[in-house]
Amino acid sequence: MGNRNTSGDYIGMAFRHKVLICVYKLGGLVHEVETSQITEASANSSNMDRVVFHRVYQDAEVHITKNFTSQQPVQLSPKRNLPNTTSGVLGLDPHSLVLYVGGYPEDFKPPAELDYPKFRGAMKVSYINDNPVSLFNYRRAVNMETTHLAVRMPRSEESDYYDGTGYRVAFIKDPERNRRIFKFRTKSRETNALLFYIGNKEMFFCLILEGGLLVLRGREAGKELRVQSAGKVSLFDQKFTVVVDDAFTVHYGPDQISAEHNQGTSYVRYYIGGLPASLRHRHNITSPPLRGCVGHVTANAESVEYGETLGVAAGCPVSLLGVRSATVRAPLSVDHLFLQDHQPLRVSVGFRSTHGYGTLIRSGSQASGHHFQLSLADGYAVVTSDNYTLRSDRRCNDGGWHYLFTSRSSTGLELRIDNIKVTQNQSPGNRRMRQNGGKFSGCISNLYTGRCKPQREYQLSEDSWLHYIPEENLNHRPQSTKGLILHVAGAGAVPLLALYIANGKIRMSLGQNRVIYHKQRSNDGNWHRVQFSVEKSTFHLLVDGVRVTDGHLANDEGSSLDLHDLVYLGGDPARNTKGHNVPTNSIIGCIRNVEINEGSFAGTRGEPQNSTLLQHTGRDGHILRRGLRHLRFGNT
Repeated sequence: MGNRNTSGDYIGMAFRHKVLICVYKLGGLVHEVETSQITEASANSSNMDRVVFHRVYQDAEVHITKNFTSQQPVQLSPKRNLPNTTSGVLGLDPHSLVLYVGGYPEDFKPPAELDYPKFRGAMKVSYINDNPVSLFNYRRAVNMETTHLAVRMPRSEESDYYDGTGYRVAFIKDPERNRRIFKFRTKSRETNALLFYIGNKEMFFCLILEGGLLVLRGREAGKELRVQSAGKVSLFDQKFTVVVDDAFTVHYGPDQISAEHNQGTSYVRYYIGGLPASLRHRHNITSPPLRGCVGHVTANAESVEYGETLGVAAGCPVSLLGVRSATVRAPLSVDHLFLQDHQPLRVSVGFRSTHGYGTLIRSGSQASGHHFQLSLADGYAVVTSDNYTLRSDRRCNDGGWHYLFTSRSSTGLELRIDNIKVTQNQSPGNRRMRQNGGKFSGCISNLYTGRCKPQREYQLSEDSWLHYIPEENLNHRPQSTKGLILHVAGAGAVPLLALYIANGKIRMSLGQNRVIYHKQRSNDGNWHRVQFSVEKSTFHLLVDGVRVTDGHLANDEGSSLDLHDLVYLGGDPARNTKGHNVPTNSIIGCIRNVEINEGSFAGTRGEPQNSTLLQHTGRDGHILRRGLRHLRFGNT
């Protein structure tokens, strides 16, 4: 992908001696990530490898999953390229941009780094950035065979990705039915979106999210209807049940909103995630289409027949659910960048504004004594770090996107804007940065500091434990058919929260007769992602994105969990699980990526062994509601 004449920047992939290489050129500098050999198979094989290429400014990472479409995929360790360069913007000319897949035209000469024979084999492209891509939506195809059966990609769960531009129509099988129940789940971080619409020529109802509040709008018998939730509602892993009979009721979690409804109303179709322009105009609906995932859609407990589909792709890639841009009217605090006093400091960010003055980013950490500020002054971008100051050569308040990279080390400060190095600088002195640059009004995107720590894995035996101070979920790779993964004792109505393996299957227990489990065995030597949570009256377990049947708690016991401070990952040194039909010994296997409330645990002092301490502060997890001060893993 790049310019037709191969000048300028580009991104490409190729095989070299059967090894996949990913090449990208930024600001005239060529970078390469060499990965591993891709699986070779016969023409009739349905096995395919998956390649995910991530680039954030000049840093890149490649993930490969061997035999991704098989029953036993193998995820390889990621390959990274973290160059010590300052050009991070992919500069492409939209008037000469081309994307070639599998080869190139005869009149095209690829860059030397990608000058290899054309590809022979099967290929599927899923996404470019946040946009679903189909190879059948091509401008020109040469020697492409389309008669082979399509290979079905595995889906982490039964859901579809809505890209924020379209909608999906579903038909009602029995239009004259008096009572209807629609169910669906959402996974999105949006706070403004249209979720559900149903109506006819005379009336309508729609479910929308406005500023985080769930709103039910409608019109019936010439009367406008509007009700909204008492508080904000998250769309992330949210279950909705819409009941239509003598009232129009929307259940979400333990709460509901409801409006009057004529039970005899006939409907033919309904919409999910958005609406066509004609219906928006008719009912003055301005809520944006949903960007996120919708799954497990049923109508009266039956599968759904879809009609027109726009801006929807199969599957739910978690990487597409993040928020990469925001409109801000005050400086962003980045004090956490300076807490560990790393050298050099690097900050990359995109911004746009039409205002001449304002502070975009500011930090003044007393813990490190360092200061950093990015601001606009008379339209110029000004970066101040400690006593160094640099100002852009041109004004940046033209309303267009500009991308800034700055690096500070012991030798001074470096600044690039749109891949152009800023030459004007101020020598170090005793000048303190101005803190009164005013509030910034504009947009910020892709703030990146390159401070992700390398992934760590820990080997647990039946005699080991690790002691943590918390911050994020968990991945595990068990070898045993039985053993304890995680547990915490409680003093209230829930005496225990435990995650364990029995007969090779992952189970979650909140005490006697309150156990839910995943039906498939997980002691297959592969990595498995486990997520669990507790709400007022239910508790949930997901394994590799597949949600098991929820467990239930009486009298909203989940809203008042009185859990102890100590949480164990692995065995049970205090034997808190005794009498609860839960193993006391640790699983034998590996555990990584432990998360609570989206905060991760990483960073060790020494190698993982008995009583290894990981120094890292974090936030309380939402299922560990009281007094959580540290986290202990394994058994003694």
